[in-house]
Amino acid sequence: MILTQLEMPINVFNITDWGVDLNRFQDTLRSHYEQYAWDLYLYRQNQIEYLKKHLPGRILSTIENSFWIDFYSGKAPEQQIRKLVERLPAEQIPGYQSIKKTRKRLIAEFNIRYDGFWQMERIPARAFGQEYALIRDRNSQDYRLAKRTFAEMPESLNNSDMKKILFGIAEDLAEKNGRISFLNIIVHPTLLYCFADQPASNSPEGIHQDGMDYIVSALVMERKDVIGGKSVVYGKDIRTKILETVLQAGQGILQPDKDTELWHEVTPIRSAAGFESGYRSTIGFDITVM
Repeated sequence: MILTQLEMPINVFNITDWGVDLNRFQDTLRSHYEQYAWDLYLYRQNQIEYLKKHLPGRILSTIENSFWIDFYSGKAPEQQIRKLVERLPAEQIPGYQSIKKTRKRLIAEFNIRYDGFWQMERIPARAFGQEYALIRDRNSQDYRLAKRTFAEMPESLNNSDMKKILFGIAEDLAEKNGRISFLNIIVHPTLLYCFADQPASNSPEGIHQDGMDYIVSALVMERKDVIGGKSVVYGKDIRTKILETVLQAGQGILQPDKDTELWHEVTPIRSAAGFESGYRSTIGFDITVM
């Protein structure tokens, strides 16, 4: 069977149904794109994967896994990384040097409680880790288990439209599950760039679970000069597709995640024909029932 049971159905929603002015919110986000900070964790992960792919096996066998974790976390000495790059085959060094940063992001954290009506409190965002995350390929390193820190979302983005989205998510969950009255929601405004010579992925770990009670894997806010970025949800066999769609601006997917039979991925984006670059603006939501 693809699924045996599911507490809450997968919900493809549109934020305009919650009273959000899509054009206004898009304009607000665009005005903040310069304040999004580069995600150096993903940048270093792309560098690590290149090194693992192209370094001779005899060299890779001497590298402890702790080094790759330090590299990903930004703790590995630059001199040590440089020496490793120099051990690449000469024809592969330019490829390593051409790897570009592809993702900018922010983070914000909220507690949302229902006591006759929904109340929201923004709290300082904690270091973000996904200790219950899973990936289909159990032999691969899942870097999401490491704690990461990101730039805090400016308060000017915590506007009426963002609040409508958060309350809309909370209301939808409570409607499907009457036991829900207190949620912690971590918000991830994200800007993913791709280039003619370098596609980009928001889920480099492949098919996975995020290890959260519920997730909005992607609320798409804008697609500019890109192709790809298909959202796919799989059943427990991690092969059968339950949902497959390219979300458009204003659309998102709300679904249960941790301890369920659902798995998901988002395919890479590539620059559309005739364009040197493009981007996909999204917001992710990681939701814990308190």
